[in-house]
Amino acid sequence: STTVAPQALFLMNGPFARAAAKKLVSLPAVQKLKDAERIDLLYRTAYGRPPSADETRPAVAFVAKGADRW
Repeated sequence: STTVAPQALFLMNGPFARAAAKKLVSLPAVQKLKDAERIDLLYRTAYGRPPSADETRPAVAFVAKGADRW
């Protein structure tokens, strides 16, 4: 079995992934944190590891542009 690009893109951008991401960031434990702490918790939850500095900087810059980015 193989995964072709459209399948991978659908998984990353499809309704299931969007709903799961929205549910994750809406958790009270996530909402009470500041941006950098929130990013750290989300990385630990999703990837099982803390984000590197090279991952944290652009993520903080992205969400600093507005609360709707979450």
